[in-house]
Amino acid sequence: MKKPALNSRISTIAHIVDEAIRLKIVHLYTEDNEVNGREITLNGQTIVNFGSGSYLGLEMHPSLKEGAIQAIQRYGTQFPSSRSYVSCGIYKEAETYLGQIFGTKNLIITPSTSIAHLSALPVVVEPGDALIYDQQAHYSMQFVFDSLRMKNITIEVARHNRMDILEEMINQLKEKHTRIWYAIDSVYSMFGDYAPLSEIEQLLDKYPQLHLYVDDAHGMSWMGERGSGYALSKMKHHQRMILITSLNKAFAAGGGVLVFPNEEMYKKVQLFGGHLMFSGPLRPGSLGAIVASAKIHLSDEINKLQREFQEKLTYCNTLLQKTQLQVVSNPSSPIFFIGLGLIKSGFKMTKRLMDDGYYTNIGAFPAVPESCTGIRFAINNNLTFEDIKGFVDRMDYHFPLVLKEDNRTIADVRRAFRRIKNLNAPNTATENAPLNVEHYSSIEALDLEEWQAIHQDSMLGDFEKLRAMEVVFSVDKRKKKDWKFNYVNIKDQHGQIIVSALYITFWKNHELFTSKDFWNLMDNNGENASISAMNKSLLSSILNKGLYINRSHELWKKALVKLVEKATAENVENRRHSLSFNANLEDIELFDFFKEQGLSTILEGEKVNLLF
Repeated sequence: MKKPALNSRISTIAHIVDEAIRLKIVHLYTEDNEVNGREITLNGQTIVNFGSGSYLGLEMHPSLKEGAIQAIQRYGTQFPSSRSYVSCGIYKEAETYLGQIFGTKNLIITPSTSIAHLSALPVVVEPGDALIYDQQAHYSMQFVFDSLRMKNITIEVARHNRMDILEEMINQLKEKHTRIWYAIDSVYSMFGDYAPLSEIEQLLDKYPQLHLYVDDAHGMSWMGERGSGYALSKMKHHQRMILITSLNKAFAAGGGVLVFPNEEMYKKVQLFGGHLMFSGPLRPGSLGAIVASAKIHLSDEINKLQREFQEKLTYCNTLLQKTQLQVVSNPSSPIFFIGLGLIKSGFKMTKRLMDDGYYTNIGAFPAVPESCTGIRFAINNNLTFEDIKGFVDRMDYHFPLVLKEDNRTIADVRRAFRRIKNLNAPNTATENAPLNVEHYSSIEALDLEEWQAIHQDSMLGDFEKLRAMEVVFSVDKRKKKDWKFNYVNIKDQHGQIIVSALYITFWKNHELFTSKDFWNLMDNNGENASISAMNKSLLSSILNKGLYINRSHELWKKALVKLVEKATAENVENRRHSLSFNANLEDIELFDFFKEQGLSTILEGEKVNLLF
């Protein structure tokens, strides 16, 4: 693959997508005259579809088809009026049935879950509130947060599913904020893991200021009483919880629904949710399908469909346990994720499976970190047991071949997914390398003569500057100047330095990416930094030529791997998203090295930003 254009996150993503399009594994169109829910025709080949999110297979149910047809015959293909004026009568029927599923009349049907977030979040989250969101919360939510920032609402990101960190953040925010919102997915859409809802419920009971905003899009229908979803199967509808779910996916109709804990909040969003007022309503056909699906959810048939789905889910997991495949996802989730690591490995695996007659999704950057590429597939009731066995067998066959072709091992995959509990085995090949990692938390602990000899041509060689920086920024957590300094030397067995760098864990403004800004911030003691716009991040050797690499040493790549491992471990501890340093952007060998490590290189001016 060609090197992407400089200075553009978008161009990096476009480069990845363009390669997938070239391989004919994304941006495809079905070529069937009609589909049956099980197979689709792509590139002239009829293949079994493991990419569907219709977990119960209801999109092919005769009742839903008939409900959509009858609604179109009664109301036409659309009812072209804003709901602020007139709603198609079938809306009332649909909301009545959904009210029976969720046990409340305080709900609003929306054209999509994205419109639901755009309508509700800017209304319910008010000035004086703070919002914390899980770092893996769906993009459709995160997209709305910028509008909240414009209202000077504090937005913070929490490390994925870490309730201890969440509670620490709540305690930091509760004195200065009226309410604290926590925004999550109940079932996360890439890795198929769950939010710890029972622990969150305990926090809701413990902290009266805490409010929960939960997207249950991937939990609907296949789980819960009356198919009310995963979230409500794990906790009661708390008096400080807003539930958003999808009426697409397993519900198989269209649109989304907002479910409120009380009439006051329901009325507020109904009256002031701008996107509800000004966007187009759902088409009558979708509303007819909602009514038909809701009737199934309120009948005994939903229990039969859920049991059938669970049988296939269990069967798939039983097969996977007998393979060498690296399963990242939760075994009880409908979303499966098989770890591969590198994007090129994911491309190859997806293409091989399609050639064998199985369509699946690739989970790749930016939806996941580039080092965590994998095969994402779903089980649904349209699939047969034979389909599932054939698909797992072919994945197990191709997995070692793809890794061998890319000069990777299972240990490499495990290292890439070290944050996932199922894949936490060490990379023994790297750990046994004849290298020594020296790590210091202060300039005072360094061998200054040795350090300055290495960094004499860079700002890192200026002892007084570094000492001043430590003094200024290592104090006062309230002003977020709690910087942690990490001086690292990677040496060979003879004590020769191969790689040397300084990386700093600190609170940074998104714009502070140049050396000029960096030193201005230090000179002004950080007082001009916008605290509300800051996130915890990791900055590595942002100073000019701050990363030292002895390229003449035969182990320089292994040493650089050690530095990346050390820095990414710090990332995991401090819930950041990126590692940044200055480097020669025309250095193709170095550029390719980071790609080989599964790091997405976003190039910004003179700096390389690595996304994990």
